[in-house]
This record gives sequence, C-alpha cells and structure tokens, in this order.
Amino acid sequence: MNKLTWGDSGLRSGADNLVLDSQQIIVTRTDHVPLLRFYESTQTVALGAYEDRRFAVRPAYCQTRSIPIVRRLTGGGTSYLYRKQINWSLTLPAQRLSIEQWLDTICMAVCRGLYNSGYENINFKRPNDIYEHGQKMGSVYVGVLDNILIVNGTLYRSLDINTMLRALRVPKEKLTPEGIRTASHHFTTLPSLSNADLLHLKESLAQSIALSCNLPTLMQIPWVNNTSQTYLCNHNDITENAHEITYSGFTITSGGVLHGRIQLDTNIRSNCSGPRAPRFVLM
Repeated sequence: MNKLTWGDSGLRSGADNLVLDSQQIIVTRTDHVPLLRFYESTQTVALGAYEDRRFAVRPAYCQTRSIPIVRRLTGGGTSYLYRKQINWSLTLPAQRLSIEQWLDTICMAVCRGLYNSGYENINFKRPNDIYEHGQKMGSVYVGVLDNILIVNGTLYRSLDINTMLRALRVPKEKLTPEGIRTASHHFTTLPSLSNADLLHLKESLAQSIALSCNLPTLMQIPWVNNTSQTYLCNHNDITENAHEITYSGFTITSGGVLHGRIQLDTNIRSNCSGPRAPRFVLM
C-alpha cells in the first residue's frame, strides 16, 4: 500500500467537510492513496451514518440556533462539532479487519500519538472513546464505503456543553443547571496550544496512525480547496425524498438501544439502490 499522505484543510462548515470526506474516498479508491486530513468545523451536529435524527437530535433547537445537521459517512453516535476542536478523516483501502478491530487499532494509535506528545493517563474505552484522567477527550468513528475504510475522529480543544446537551436529544433532566454541571465533569479538553504545539500534536497523531496501519508517512501537504454542494444535496439527511416512506423504531435492551429503519417507495417496495438505500441496523 502507498504511503500515508496527510494535510490540514483548515476551518470549514460541517457540510464542506462532509464533501471533502467524500472526495477523499474517491481519491483513495481511484489512486490507491491513503489520506489523512485534519480540519476544524464550524458549529455542526453530525449524525452517525445509521442514526434516526428524530431520536438523536432536537431539530427545532438546532433550527432556532442556526446549527446545521449533517450525516457522517461513519457509524456511531451523534457528535457536536465546534470551533477549535481537532477533527480528522482517514481513508484507506479496507483490509480484512472487522469494524471493532479497526476501532481498537485507531483508538490505540490516537492514544499513542497523545502520549508521544506529552499527555499522560490516556486510554480508550470501548467501543470508541478517548479518555484522559477518566474524562472523555474525544471519539473515533469508523465506516466502510466502496471497499474504502473511512475513519472520523475528534479531540476536544474546546466544547460548549450547554449547547451540545440541548442540540442532542439527551434526557431532559440533564438540561437543568445541575445536570449541565454534572455533564461537564464527564468531559475534558486539551490545554491551550500554540500553533507550533498544535502542529507537533498533529504530526504525532499522523505518525502513530500511519504506524498502526503499517504505512510510512509523507510530509504535510497543502489541502486543495475544492468543495461542491452536489454531494450534500444528494445526501443531506434533512431533505427527505417525497417519493419514499420511512419507518423507524427502537427498543431498549440490556446491552444498549437497537434502532431499525426501512425506506419504502410509494408502491410499498423497498428501495435498494442509491445512497439512501434502506437499512436495518443495530447500533
């Protein structure tokens, strides 16, 4: 496999970053080039690939606060993206590893990259969360599309707990002042970093991720500013197809919450083609 090429696309909207993710997949699939892109996102709620937004977010609150809702290409729970977080997307040809194995591999690589940058007491809690001193510092999400592995990750440099809890559909008791204070103790953020320290951390993460994937790394490259809203218009979860009927539901089990969704056309037939193919998934 080719060397890992990595770079930084800077601060963009959640929609633009989703477009760049799709472009990464195309380049990796066409040219067999593993890519790692660091970026920042403006205020955005990012649904997991298989989540039902009615159970995951509060659309009315997001609308009043002008917080866009997009759908990631990776699985896992809904995330709240905010300025001055370290976000990244990795694409490489999928190898014969399960999703769980990839999560373990990449999460351990992130922990190693943080440790090599001077952070101690770093560990990950399965399936996909990064912790420091028992507090959540970030998450990793994995998906496979067209035989290409795509990984999204976030490390918190700052976090608006109040907005996050109100935008995501958490239990209402967590929205009280005491609930918000309690929730804030569950999270931690990276300390204030200079530009040089931030670059060093990204280099450490890139080297550790490359090592975990048995790839040599390349120097940082400028990321081409090339985004198109075509992908968003075809995949935006907020715009439902007028010719499809969606049924979804969930049930609570001892091991977690199981969500199911199926999409039918106007003739009550499942639609099995295109990016909005029907899914019945366990989360």
